[in-house]
Amino acid sequence: MQKEMGAAFGLNHGWEHPLYFDAETPDSAGFTRLPRWESVGREVRMLRDRSGIIDISNFARYRVVGAEVEDWRNAVFANRMPVTAGRSCLALLIGWRGGIAGDFTVTRLGEQEF
Repeated sequence: MQKEMGAAFGLNHGWEHPLYFDAETPDSAGFTRLPRWESVGREVRMLRDRSGIIDISNFARYRVVGAEVEDWRNAVFANRMPVTAGRSCLALLIGWRGGIAGDFTVTRLGEQEF
């Protein structure tokens, strides 16, 4: 984690994301509330009571087409995909260490197209 411009940033799958916006508050380890609890609370209340912008620019659309699309999607997602064109499901992406790396909304567009 690095601290810049009054914010703490972390990496998530190669993307840098703000973790919280208070560089004056140190991190700690343990089972108690982290020192940034108040700082995050102020930010959340400001968004709730006023307005704000949330950056979701890492959301994207992907189109996967081909004869082996069924094998590929079964290898990377943890659940069954829609069998009827036009149907969608929430699919969990399997991480390379076996955990959940993310989630996708998957729509079947055709026989060999998602």
